[in-house]
Amino acid sequence: VEAPEKTKFSENQLIILKALAKAEGAKLTLVDLLRVTAVPQNEFDEILAMLMVKGLVAQELIEGNKLQLVLTARGEQQLKKISK
Repeated sequence: VEAPEKTKFSENQLIILKALAKAEGAKLTLVDLLRVTAVPQNEFDEILAMLMVKGLVAQELIEGNKLQLVLTARGEQQLKKISK
């Protein structure tokens, strides 16, 4: 039986996850997340979509119409595993 492989993240994936983790309430708007990560937008969109598909980042509506990105519990767990 092989040990489960550690989840591997690219540098930019980690930048996005860590930026959300550091944010107040682990939430940021799309514009703020893009600004604080400084990841090129073409890469950012692709990475963010992948992180959402994996269940590490979710979208949340606030104030009825404002979209925020949220680090999920699963995303927090993955970051903790990497930090060890």
